[in-house]
Amino acid sequence: MTAEELIESYVNYISGEKNLSEATCSTYTGYIKEFLSFLRGRVSGITDFTSDDVHSFIRFKQKTVPEKDPHDRFTRCGQKEIKSRTITLILSSIRSLVKFEIIEKLRNDNPMENYTSPKLEKRLPTFKTEETVLTLINSPSEDSYDALREKTMLTLLYASGLRSSELLNLEYKNINFTGQTLNIVGKGNKNRVIPFSENTLNLLEKYIKETRARAGNVTNYVFANPKTGKPFTRMYLYKTIQKHAKEKHLPHISAHVLRHSFASHLLENGADLKSIQEMLGHSSLKTTDIYTQTLHKSLIAKYKNAHPRAFIRHKNEDSDDAGS
Repeated sequence: MTAEELIESYVNYISGEKNLSEATCSTYTGYIKEFLSFLRGRVSGITDFTSDDVHSFIRFKQKTVPEKDPHDRFTRCGQKEIKSRTITLILSSIRSLVKFEIIEKLRNDNPMENYTSPKLEKRLPTFKTEETVLTLINSPSEDSYDALREKTMLTLLYASGLRSSELLNLEYKNINFTGQTLNIVGKGNKNRVIPFSENTLNLLEKYIKETRARAGNVTNYVFANPKTGKPFTRMYLYKTIQKHAKEKHLPHISAHVLRHSFASHLLENGADLKSIQEMLGHSSLKTTDIYTQTLHKSLIAKYKNAHPRAFIRHKNEDSDDAGS
C-alpha cells in the first residue's frame, strides 16, 4: 500500500466510521501527511514506524514550527513555540492512524501504547461583557449590502452560539423562520435546535431578501461569496470581526469568544446548564460545566467592585499600603 492509498483509506475511516467533524478530519489528515513524509528514508515501510520515530517527528515539529502552523488551530501568528495542545493533536492523529492500521491488519504492534500526551492546562473560556459584544455587533451599519451581511453574521454568531464553521456552512434549509430556530448538524454529525430572537429573525429576513434580489437562488448557503457561490472562508470571518473590533477600539475578540460569550451570558441570566449544553452541541455536560467556573470568577469580581463592605475593605487596604 502506498502512502497516498493509506491516507485515502485513513480519511474514509475517520470521516465515515469514526464520524469526526470536517475540521478535525482536515487537521488529522494534514498532520498524517506530514508524518508520513517525515518517515521517508527513515523506515522500510509506512507502517513500520516506532515510538522513537514519533518522538523524532515531535522534536522535528518543535524545531521547525513556522510562525503559523497550517494545521494548527491553537497557535497564534508570530508564535514560534509549538503548544502542548498542538502536540496533543499530532499524537491523537497518529494514535488514530495506528488504530486504523491495526484494524486493517497492516500491523500487529502499537507504538503509541505507552506514549503519553503532554498535560494540558485547564483553561477557562474567554468571554466579553454584554456591552462589549453589543458594541461589536452594532458596529456594521445596514446601509450597504456588505455591511448588512457582516452585521447579520456577527449577530447570528452571538444570538446562537454557532461555531464559525457552522455559521459559514449554514444553508437556507437549516432555518425555520416560523419557529425561529436553527437546525444545526455539528461535530460528529449531531443534530441540535437553537432558538433565536425576533430581532435576529428580522435582520436575517432583510439580508436574505437583499441577497436573493441581487443573485437569485444560485446557492444553498446563506453566507456565500457572490463571485463563487461558495461559503465565505474562516479568514474572511476573522478579518470581519477584527475590522469592527478595531473600529470600536475593543480588545481581542473572535468567533469562538462570541460563542463563549453566548453561553456565559445565558448562564448569568438564569439559563440551566443542560439547555446550554444542548444549544452548544456539547456531548458531555462536563464540557459545559466549565462555564460555571467562569461565572463564579465573574461574580466575585462584581462583588468586590460593587459591594459596600468589599469597597471599605479595599479602601482600608489602600490606606494601609500608603502608610507602610
